[in-house]
Amino acid sequence: MPGELQVPAIPRVVIMTSDEIARMLNRLIATCKDGEAGFQAAWEAVLRSSYSLARDHDGASHLPISAEQLKHLFASCSRQRAAFAEDLQQLVELYTSDDPQEETTLAGALHRGIINFHASLGMQGGIEAILMECERGEERALRQYEEAMERDLPPDVRPVVQSQYRCIQETCAQIRELRLAIAAAGERT
Repeated sequence: MPGELQVPAIPRVVIMTSDEIARMLNRLIATCKDGEAGFQAAWEAVLRSSYSLARDHDGASHLPISAEQLKHLFASCSRQRAAFAEDLQQLVELYTSDDPQEETTLAGALHRGIINFHASLGMQGGIEAILMECERGEERALRQYEEAMERDLPPDVRPVVQSQYRCIQETCAQIRELRLAIAAAGERT
C-alpha cells in the first residue's frame, strides 16, 4: 500500500544444533575415509600393476611420472585424508557424546572397485583410468565440503573445513594435470 513503511527482509540465520554439526562432520569424515581408502587402493594398484615408464628407442621416458613417484603421491594423499578424518573426529567429540564416524561408504567401496578394475588393465591406459577415478573421488569430496561450507558452521569448525577443502582442491588439480600429461604423452607415442 502506498505510504506504508517497507521493512527489508531480514536474512534468516539457521543455527546448527550440536547433533546437526556432528552429523555434518561425520559425513565429511566418511568422505575422508573414502579418500584414504581410495588412494590406498590406487597405491596398491600401481604397486602390483605392470606400470612402468614407457621408454622410446633411445631409452628416454615419455611419461611425466615414474611408478615410484605415483605410489608416493597416492600414499601421501591417503595419509593426508586419514589426518583430515582424525581432525574432524576430534571436532565431533566436542559436539556429541556419540562415537565419530569410522567407516567408509558404499559409494567409496564402488569407487575402489573401479580403481582395481582399471589396474587390471595394466600399463598407461590403466594408470590414466586410475587417475581419472581418483579425480572423480576428489570432485565428490569437494561437493561434500561445499555443501558443508554452505551451512552456518561454528567458528571452531569452519577454518578446519575450509583448510581441508583447499587441500582437496589442490590435490584434484594435481591429479587432473597428471592425468592429462600422461594422456598427452600417450598420444605422442
